[in-house]
Amino acid sequence: MESPFMLGDGEVGAAAVPVPPANSIGILAVDHFTLDGGTLEIELDDAGAADKIAATTAELIRGTVKAVPTEVITAQRDYTIIQTSDGIEGNPANLKEAISDRSFLLDFDLSLSGDGKNLILTTQMDRDFSEASGVGSNGNMGQIAQILQKTANAGQGGAEMAQLQQLDEDGLNLAMGQMQPQAYQAASQVLGQQMGTVHGSTLGRIGTVQLAAHQSKKGIWDYALADVSNGQLGEAMRASANLPQMSEGRWMGYSRTLNDWGQVDGNRATKGYRWETHGVDVGAETLVHENFMLGTSIAALWSGVNGFEGSGNSDITSVYGNLYGSWFTDTWHIDSGLSYGHAWTQTRRPIIPLGLRAKGDYESDIYSLFVGGGLYYDVFGYDVEPFVVYHYTLRSDGGCQESGAGTLNLDVQRNDTDSLRQTLGVRVSRMFTLDNGTHLRPFISAAWDYEYLNDQMTGSVNLLGSTYTNSGLQIDRSSGIFSGGLDWYLKSNMSLFADYTMTVNSDLLSHTLNGGLRITF
Repeated sequence: MESPFMLGDGEVGAAAVPVPPANSIGILAVDHFTLDGGTLEIELDDAGAADKIAATTAELIRGTVKAVPTEVITAQRDYTIIQTSDGIEGNPANLKEAISDRSFLLDFDLSLSGDGKNLILTTQMDRDFSEASGVGSNGNMGQIAQILQKTANAGQGGAEMAQLQQLDEDGLNLAMGQMQPQAYQAASQVLGQQMGTVHGSTLGRIGTVQLAAHQSKKGIWDYALADVSNGQLGEAMRASANLPQMSEGRWMGYSRTLNDWGQVDGNRATKGYRWETHGVDVGAETLVHENFMLGTSIAALWSGVNGFEGSGNSDITSVYGNLYGSWFTDTWHIDSGLSYGHAWTQTRRPIIPLGLRAKGDYESDIYSLFVGGGLYYDVFGYDVEPFVVYHYTLRSDGGCQESGAGTLNLDVQRNDTDSLRQTLGVRVSRMFTLDNGTHLRPFISAAWDYEYLNDQMTGSVNLLGSTYTNSGLQIDRSSGIFSGGLDWYLKSNMSLFADYTMTVNSDLLSHTLNGGLRITF
């Protein structure tokens, strides 16, 4: 601190207004200094230099001495913060050491020199980062604590490390937890959810074409004969005109909204998150043979991911291209499809105790394949379809170099994650004719889904020049999938549809709600 005066009295009074140091360490020279009820801030560095009050006499009545390290503290140091020529009255025990009451890592102590002329502030590293209660059995934070301790011992890490050393235990636990790339890892898992939503849309369209073709084969007289005994031949013929008509060479176009939201619960190592996805899927299918269909589509989606307890947020914009086909008969079907997606992701990672916010952006490629099939049974007029589908997805996330958090920015390395899922279930539907001659086909389905490969995302992260492996949330491999929906055939070439799906396991709950329009050309 620079001296504002050279003669007279210096006093920190009962108003309890802090007397901060200036921008550089210096000496304040006065005739007499009194500390009585306020706060005296002292800047200090790791080399042993500190702000100093130089006086003829000094009196310590009550108040607080607040040490403000400007550098990373690496060893025990003694700092003379009040120096007198004629002595100091009062006891350092009358004063509070503000930092020692707060810092988990550093210990500060006040004492008088042997001759009673100087007030000495002693500082030292009392604990290391690994002793924080949040580390415990948390492997991610254990590695982070080792990196931070190594950096602190070397006197590195800049102002951010100096701030970390001044945090209490709760603040330190929170800050270390927020040094994980949770926003990056959660975004990658949500990309997997997006791919599942796109696959679900594709499989739903395949099923619609199969049932429409199956219904068309029954022909108008099937419906007429079904009702002729009741004297409703004319009504049956008019109603059958609104049934979906599928034949070789005809195209079915569609537009479908995609809406998905849910949450993943956290654990000791990693916080959970919630997400919501909105988008649209448009495309077309055609019968190239009475038993073989081909289709293509493009889907555009946006997802927002919000981590629990300040663990970070992400925004994802993605585009998917899909090509698929199905071979089917009256009793069975085999389906397959290929998808490619590209995503642009922005992440935001706060370190709340330090008032920092790291930002990053990166791109991802998503490759996917599904193969499945099922059987058709007529059970008391209901179409019953047991089915199985295998989904393989490769998510290739680019590296993410953060900015905005100084020395605590993360450099997340490029990461590939494989997923192989099996979905085994049954679907039940039935066609109903309404009084206005339109047709309604509601359906329900239930399935069991199992993940064979990666149920957890892991990746390499560079923090303060050291690289470690961070493990993300582990999601239960087994899930239950429950769906319901309906198709409303307004005309033979036009229908509306809507469906809802819930996916649930011990870690995850998601909801999907879609709707749209189909037109046959």
